Amino acid sequence: MICLFLFFLFIPCWKLFRFSKIFLKQVPSKISKNERSVHNF
Repeated sequence: MICLFLFFLFIPCWKLFRFSKIFLKQVPSKISKNERSVHNF
């Protein structure tokens, strides 16, 4: 029972972790693009 609970608790955390990793990878590229556009002006 406790194992099941931990398992169901672990899955969302893992998905959240993967999502945050993807998000963190995308954010710097967006920031750098914004900086380039600002520098172009």
